[in-house]
Amino acid sequence: MIRYLYWLFILCFSLSATAQENIDSLKHVVQSAAGESKIKALNNLCYAYAYVQADSARAYGMQALNLQTETDTELLAETLHYLAITYQVQSRYPEALNYDERSLQIRTRLKDSLGMANTINNIAVIYDEQGRYREAVQSYLKAYDLYKRHGSEIKLALVNVNLGVVFKGMGEYQNSINNYRQALQKFAALKRDYETAVCQVNIGSVFISMQQYDSALYYSLQAEKLFKQLGYVRFEAVATGNAGIAHGKLGHTADAIQFLNRAIKNHLANNNRKELAYCYLKLAEVYNHNSQQEAAINAAQLALQSARAAEALQQEADADLLLSDLHRKAGNFKAAFTHQSNHLRLRDSLFQTEKVKQVRELQIQYETEKKERELAESKVALAQGELEIRKRDNQLILILAGVVLILFIGFILYRNTRAKQQQLTLKAELAEARTQNALQEERLRISQELHDNIGSQLTFVNASIGALQNEVESPRLSDVKKLTAETIRELRKTVWLMNHQSTTLEEFVIKLRDYILTGSQIPVTIDVKTNLNQLITAQVANHLFRIVQEAVNNTHKHAEATQITIQIGLASAKQLSLTITDNGKGFNPDLPHSGFGLSGMQKRVSGLGGKLSIQSQAGTTLTATLPL
Repeated sequence: MIRYLYWLFILCFSLSATAQENIDSLKHVVQSAAGESKIKALNNLCYAYAYVQADSARAYGMQALNLQTETDTELLAETLHYLAITYQVQSRYPEALNYDERSLQIRTRLKDSLGMANTINNIAVIYDEQGRYREAVQSYLKAYDLYKRHGSEIKLALVNVNLGVVFKGMGEYQNSINNYRQALQKFAALKRDYETAVCQVNIGSVFISMQQYDSALYYSLQAEKLFKQLGYVRFEAVATGNAGIAHGKLGHTADAIQFLNRAIKNHLANNNRKELAYCYLKLAEVYNHNSQQEAAINAAQLALQSARAAEALQQEADADLLLSDLHRKAGNFKAAFTHQSNHLRLRDSLFQTEKVKQVRELQIQYETEKKERELAESKVALAQGELEIRKRDNQLILILAGVVLILFIGFILYRNTRAKQQQLTLKAELAEARTQNALQEERLRISQELHDNIGSQLTFVNASIGALQNEVESPRLSDVKKLTAETIRELRKTVWLMNHQSTTLEEFVIKLRDYILTGSQIPVTIDVKTNLNQLITAQVANHLFRIVQEAVNNTHKHAEATQITIQIGLASAKQLSLTITDNGKGFNPDLPHSGFGLSGMQKRVSGLGGKLSIQSQAGTTLTATLPL
């Protein structure tokens, strides 16, 4: 109801702008004129039709827009503003905001404050319809300030009315009353009777929401009297209905019934079915409160019929709820159940409708977010001007300087941290090198001792045994000489390994061949399938020697083999592979064995982090994988 009168108020203002222009003459100008005159005529036609035939109005506006080649002109800003109105009246809010924001940008650059006020006011109306009340209030206040600079009392009053509507929708009733009263004072001073009556009926409605029924009755009666003098019977009925509601809440039953019946009579004459349903419903409530059950049921039934005819779901749901309560009191439980079921169904439908509306509003808000940011930027530029720009530039410089300083400090800290890490790494490497050098020196000392003392003594023993053999023939002397020679070879191999921190595969293979081929009774083939320059540590070389030695010894003792093959290669870039194969009789590696040969090899391999596998059927294959 209040929204309806509000839009009629807006419409009256829009029609007054073109009342002196005859529609037919405007169309004639469009046909005969050219240039700016034609564009102005098209703009006026767009505005004249905007609230009546929005599609036709938009067609005129688009013609005017297509004829303009210059930018930043008041004529272009006016065209965009009128096009925004054609979308607004059809609830196509993203398009409406787009055109109004473009219009506002031009008027801002032109410093056209009155034009800016008109556009900002229209943007506020769009926000109001979207339910974005806070933004609507902010925009209305900006428009109000601009209108005030121009001393336009009629437009100041219009903004007050708009704010009154918005604050009522937000539930801020006192703010709504304050703005309506300001508008009422301005309209009364300007002798605008229709607008005065609109403010009075809206104030009465707000007081009903505030449950201040004496004030509601006063303003409703004032509005009824003024509408009656002006001959606006349709709107007189709205004020009469509000007065009837106030009488009912004050306990004036007879007056309430009289006023509501008068309002019903006028609404019937004007076929205003939604308002008719509302008044019938309030009349039924009065009858119910006065224990006139039959009259209450009749009035509620008429409210239900009118609501259905008007497709007013809220009034229909309220009528069903009241009828359910009335029939329950009368003992007609079947009818009560039927109306209660209808009420619940309609309530669910209203809930779904409200949810769809909320989703649509969220979608609209999402789609217009970018445009709102651009509008906000233009408003900030208008308010702050050159001083704000310089301030922002200074802030930007400070921020950049701060960022550069932070980056510089971060770089210094990073460089110092990295230098400390490198220093610690170098210290650790140096300590490791010193440890390795000390170990190597100790190895050299021990190997020198072994070579000079034990080695020379073994050599002397071996030579002495050879001299004795020339004098005495004894098998035991031959065995001792062989054992001594074998011990000398082992000692030389050990001394060689101790003298090197690492060695190449080539050197290792030479030593291995010398050792194996000298002592083996079975033919041995050594095959190297990798780069002979590959370095291996002394530890790896020693373990390889021992694994080969143990495997060859086992073959000699148990396998009855006629051939041994040793293959050395790379299992991967970081792993060395050793494979020893014989063609002997094989054995079962899963059975327990005496001695420590296999377990010793397993410990050597696992100690280096490698793997050992043995396959034995007709012949035995031992494979060891060691990290380099």
